[in-house]
Amino acid sequence: MPLSLISDASPLIALDRIGLLDVFEPLLTGLLIPPAVAQEVAPTINLPTWCSVRPLAAAIPESIRRERLGPGETEAIALSIELRHRSLLLDELRGRRIAASLGMPVIGTAGLLVRAKREGLVGTIRPHLEALLKTGFYVSRSVIELALHDAGE
Repeated sequence: MPLSLISDASPLIALDRIGLLDVFEPLLTGLLIPPAVAQEVAPTINLPTWCSVRPLAAAIPESIRRERLGPGETEAIALSIELRHRSLLLDELRGRRIAASLGMPVIGTAGLLVRAKREGLVGTIRPHLEALLKTGFYVSRSVIELALHDAGE
């Protein structure tokens, strides 16, 4: 089933570094990013055509601003609130916890890789997880083990 996601910068940068960003197009009905995420990724990657920048229509709620997350995470969570809790592609633990506490569905890069395998977009996820680690992307051992288990590897 295709996903509609709002993304933070780190998953986009990480997937681009290992050459997998374009693999996810068939998996997504849409990928939205707020302006702060667009600014974060601009020096590093060219956004795919199926990714759209979506400005916030309202001010960021004070409850989100006071959490002192990075600008991309803050705007991504605020955009998810505006769009009635659309799913977030977010890796940083603190941001994930805040989003989950607000009732937002959250998926991380490892979870997206598992989804890609289930949909036949990648054959295995282990080499991709290893490639992510080699780029300096942090994924906890427990997340890696859970992803490999969920992917049947």
